[in-house]
Amino acid sequence: MSGTEFDELVRDLKGIERRVAREIVPGWRTVTVSASVAVLAALSLLPVMPGVSGWQLILHVADGELDRVSSIARGFAVLVLVTSVFSLLAIIVRRWGLALIALAGACLSAVFGLLGVWSQNTMPGYADATPTLILAWVVAASLIPQWVPLVWAHSALDTPSDDRRGRSS
Repeated sequence: MSGTEFDELVRDLKGIERRVAREIVPGWRTVTVSASVAVLAALSLLPVMPGVSGWQLILHVADGELDRVSSIARGFAVLVLVTSVFSLLAIIVRRWGLALIALAGACLSAVFGLLGVWSQNTMPGYADATPTLILAWVVAASLIPQWVPLVWAHSALDTPSDDRRGRSS
C-alpha cells in the first residue's frame, strides 16, 4: 500500500469515526420516547384547564379563558410541543445534537410543568389545574431518564483520541 493510499484510508476512517460519534443508538428507548410523545400529543387534545385544551394554549385561541391560565402554564405547553418535536427528530435521525436539545427541553418542561401546576393551584384568579396538566407534567418529566443515558454515552465517544491531542503512544 503506497503512502497516498494509506493517507486516503486514514482520512476515510476519520470521517467514518466523526459520523459514528454524532449518532445515538436509542434501542428500546425508541419505543418509550415515542409512546411518551404520543401520550403528550393525546393530552394536548384534552382540557388542561377548565375550558382550555393544550392546543388552545399553544395557539392562544381560547376565547376569554386564557386570562385564567398562568403564563408559566402556557410556556409549559409550548415547551412540551418543542420537546416532543425534537424528541421525535432525534429518534428518527439518531443525531446526538438533537438528543441533547430534547434532553434540555425535557428538563425545562419538567420545571415549567411543576411551576405551572403550582401557579394554577395557588395563585388567586387562575383556574385549578386538571389531572391532564399534572399527567402531562409527569410524562414530560419521564423523558429525562430516557435521554440522559443517550446524551451521556456520547461524551466518551466525543473525547479526542491521543493522536489528535498530539501525544504519541
